[in-house]
Parts: sequence; C-alpha cells; structure tokens
Amino acid sequence: MYMDDNHGKSPPQFSTTNGFTLEMNRGKVFPHIQKLSPYLNRNPGLLICPADVEKHAATNFETLNDSNISYFFNLDVSTNQPTLTMVAGDRNLEAMNQPVRPGLFELTTNVFMRWTEGLHNRRGCLVFADGHATVNINLNAVVRDQPLATNRLCVP
Repeated sequence: MYMDDNHGKSPPQFSTTNGFTLEMNRGKVFPHIQKLSPYLNRNPGLLICPADVEKHAATNFETLNDSNISYFFNLDVSTNQPTLTMVAGDRNLEAMNQPVRPGLFELTTNVFMRWTEGLHNRRGCLVFADGHATVNINLNAVVRDQPLATNRLCVP
C-alpha cells in the first residue's frame, strides 16, 4: 500500500530531505519501518514474531528500535516484478552456511541462502512487493529469482 501511495517506491528510495529514509541505510531497520507505521495500523506489536524470544514489542513507533523488530527489510525493493521481489522476512537467515549478522547485508543472486535453525527450525516467512506472504519457501530459489542482482537487506 505504501508503494502504491508513493510512486512505486519504498521509504529508503527517497531522500530524507523529502521526508523519507534514503540516507538512513546504515543497517538499521527501524527508521524505514517508522515511515510505514500508518500502514501497520499503528501497532508496533506486528513487528515481533511470536517465536522470537530475543525481541520485545515496542509500546509505540516513536521509541521503536531494532530490538523491537523480528524481520529484515529490503532497501532495494521494486515494483518492477512484485510477485518475485522480497520486501521483508524472518531474520533467521544464513548465507554460505554462516548466520547473517545484524546490520546491512548485501544479498546477491549467486549466494546460497537458507533459513537457520533458530526461530522456526530452518523455516521462515517472506513478504513480497505485491503484498503476498509465504511460509516454508525455498529461500535459495527466491534469492536466485530476485529481479535485481543485488539487494541490500537491513537485518535487526
């Protein structure tokens, strides 16, 4: 919905001088999510996975930080091929057999990805640019099919 209202762009694709988050891409998720708060029914509890015992729900979006978010956010989301483009997903990512650490992660289509055992026992959820979500999908196949060769993921 946000992208429909903003010319097909997500918060990190417009400059902060225009009220968006382009220059805030230092690996933190929360500045981008704060821009989406009106689309999240003003409920920061939606940002916590029930299985994620390491994260705790924020009481409001003004005090939100990465410790209140369970999901990664794709800075390079595009509506070019919305059924294929990842917007967000469970943070339990593994790249080349190593857990992805919090911060900015450059995901390329030739990197072998899968879910870690944490949170969902090698399973996870993804949300796509067309609004659909899927669970237990082959993460490596999704990564291979991304419309962009490189995607910058903010991992909380």
